[in-house]
Amino acid sequence: MKNIITFLAMMAISVSVFSQSKNYERDETAVAAKFKELITIENQGDSLAVRKMVWQGPDLLFIATGKADVNGYVGLGTNDAMKHFELLYGAHINISPDWNQQKISFLSKDVARIFVPVALSFPNRPTSTPFYLVTDWIRQGKEWKLASHIGFPVPPKIN
Repeated sequence: MKNIITFLAMMAISVSVFSQSKNYERDETAVAAKFKELITIENQGDSLAVRKMVWQGPDLLFIATGKADVNGYVGLGTNDAMKHFELLYGAHINISPDWNQQKISFLSKDVARIFVPVALSFPNRPTSTPFYLVTDWIRQGKEWKLASHIGFPVPPKIN
């Protein structure tokens, strides 16, 4: 009897772990797809579509640094962040992620972080600028929403 109970307990644990693994893979696929959709929409300059993807509230965070933002920019809240998104879209930015280097980590079952190097280009600049883009996503119901969007230039290599 003891062996049967041990066997059943081990089966329950393995089913639970397998089930969690499948959920994680499904969540990673879903948040990665949402991020790719965001990049596509950003490259199209569609601020209305981006607004539908972002977390609606005072805690949405948008940070930008680099040549376009000499002193940097911090937008807190949906409306403030969207003003800067619209400024960038008006400049016709193009974001080219290095998808092979994308990293996704889950801070909890409802919070994911994506890191990816990108090349950021503007029509009036001859070369693109390498950036690191870090986004945080929160799950609201069954949907992933953008909670933070932080871009910063890759520091120059020191020889």
